[in-house]
Amino acid sequence: MEVREEFNQLSGRYTEVISRWLPHYRQLTGGLMEFLPAGFKPERILDLGCGNGNVTALLMQRYPDAAYTLLDASEDMLQLCEQRFGGKLQLETVTSFFQEAALPEQHFDLITAGITLHHLKGPEKAAVFQKIYHWLRPGGYFTLSDLCIDRKNKAHNQAVMQHWEAGARALGTTDEEWAHVMDHHASLDFPDSINDHLDWLRKAGFAQAAVPWQSEDAWAVLQCRR
Repeated sequence: MEVREEFNQLSGRYTEVISRWLPHYRQLTGGLMEFLPAGFKPERILDLGCGNGNVTALLMQRYPDAAYTLLDASEDMLQLCEQRFGGKLQLETVTSFFQEAALPEQHFDLITAGITLHHLKGPEKAAVFQKIYHWLRPGGYFTLSDLCIDRKNKAHNQAVMQHWEAGARALGTTDEEWAHVMDHHASLDFPDSINDHLDWLRKAGFAQAAVPWQSEDAWAVLQCRR
């Protein structure tokens, strides 16, 4: 199953299931804006991999006057966003995979990517980071949250998976659901380490790249400024 098909199928119940499957979901979404400067007031915001708009809804609370561009490969997710925010926001939706997206340069003040870039392999992430750098205005911010593990370290990976499973099951994830999560992870997820992320961000041009939050089990929020 492809990423687009997977999330089209999940679109109607995404929030309900993801809140159980990902124990750090609130921090991974709220953390995308939690560490931005208090006086930062973006005029144009791009939400990459917007899904059903949960990150957008949080952004809207903090930046209600901004113009929003929501990008996702799932047409069903974008339709949900249009229904959810239509008439409430200055809103544009773009149906595209990240690596194929063509957006104007130096256009956005803030770009967010919440728990979504792990669907890209390492070289694809590096290429998308370069695109993001050029889409941002000087002084703009890029924030992302994701699972950040070194897949070559098998012992660490095993420990992360065990911790993740324990947290998900404590939130009510069933045997069938966990098997689905692991099948998705094995076939559609390509997480990379924090150090790899930081290296690719700096090579893309971001002189300031930091990790303002990370869990003990390899989930993290990264933030950088052009």
